[in-house]
Amino acid sequence: MRSSITVNARDLGRTRMENFCPRCFWFTARFPLTGDHPFSSHMPGIVSTLDAYAKQVVNSTFAQTRKLPEWLSHHLGKIEVVEILKPKRWRVEVGEVELVGEPDALWKLSDGSLFIADYKTAQLSENQKALFPLYEAQLKAYAYLAEKNGHKVSKLALIYLQPQRYANKPDKLAEINAERFVLHFDCAVKFVEGWSLSEVEEMVVEVGSILRQQSPPDGKENCAGCESLKGWFAKLRDWI
Repeated sequence: MRSSITVNARDLGRTRMENFCPRCFWFTARFPLTGDHPFSSHMPGIVSTLDAYAKQVVNSTFAQTRKLPEWLSHHLGKIEVVEILKPKRWRVEVGEVELVGEPDALWKLSDGSLFIADYKTAQLSENQKALFPLYEAQLKAYAYLAEKNGHKVSKLALIYLQPQRYANKPDKLAEINAERFVLHFDCAVKFVEGWSLSEVEEMVVEVGSILRQQSPPDGKENCAGCESLKGWFAKLRDWI
């Protein structure tokens, strides 16, 4: 029998954030905002488009040369990619919770193991580094899903594409001609080390215990999200 609770690998990683609040997590999971709601913002789609473009560049380069692009390969060290696989949306039952996820990149190495990676279009700022626990947990969940589907995973990594900044070189700030606008990126890779099946299962159990509750759990002390939600409900009641 299929579980009634489904958790995405990205959502799983939210439990590892320093400001994680069970109450806010419960509300956002129970009452998600769809992309067509009247207050939705389409800006995040731009980042997704850039991530997809990076994936296309890497895949097409490999298809032509049987190698990853040099701007990426020299950050990865001595690995030999022999095949780029089409990622699948894996599903695995973990107790009463169904864990689902689909990585950006799935590379088969010469020893038959998998290298799983996710693309991130972002500057490696302090704010971005604060999101590492989220992304690392997400990649570990992908590894769990892959291994539960019969694969061996040997490497996990975040591939950052950082728009270059030429604050002191205005002539290189942008290259513009009659045909196109060109934006340059730097590449940075952060490997995720040390993960286990039991670690991922513990996160899934934690999320399941929160989402299984019929009423909102207690929130994190002094949670800004809870305060905002409380204020929003109060104003909504007054307006109605």
